[in-house]
Amino acid sequence: MRSSLSFLAFLPLLVAFPTPAPSPLPLKSTISNLRKRTTATGTTAEDYLNYATSGINELQSIYYNSTAGLWGAYTDGVFAEDWWNSANVLTMLADLQDYSPTPIAALTATIFDQVYENAQRIYPGYLDGFYDDELWWALAWIKVYDVTNNEKYLSLAESIWEDAHSVWGQTPCGGLWYVCLPFPHYLLDLSLN
Repeated sequence: MRSSLSFLAFLPLLVAFPTPAPSPLPLKSTISNLRKRTTATGTTAEDYLNYATSGINELQSIYYNSTAGLWGAYTDGVFAEDWWNSANVLTMLADLQDYSPTPIAALTATIFDQVYENAQRIYPGYLDGFYDDELWWALAWIKVYDVTNNEKYLSLAESIWEDAHSVWGQTPCGGLWYVCLPFPHYLLDLSLN
């Protein structure tokens, strides 16, 4: 049973983290590679890999907060995390490592552990009260496990999955609530009339 504080999951979470000092990233590409794309002819697989690493450099330098272990945005020095979107970014990084490990492995070796350790400070066990968000994290950790073979990532994915699986089929029409609090089905019925 969830605590009475579950209603807080409905509120956007703004967490004050110090702005990390910019640091050079281990990726070789630069933003100029992204500009090249608009005029490129005969684009090669290496060009696309350069575009991907250039985009990741920008993503990391602007949106990643290593203290939080999440991607998001800063407004007036306050970091607002993009919770489930961070799971998608983590999956994308693992996908790129799976496709071409060389340019990304040094970065992901750090990022995977930072996200694993630090993001749980916001929502322990990656359980934020929304099953859809949680399952994005389960998918991300499965992909990270696929490229690292580190069992801790698979164990985390399993525990996230079990949280959602434990309530499967308890809705009036089967399936899974998107939010951990039961949503009154009559509200949906009224909105359809």
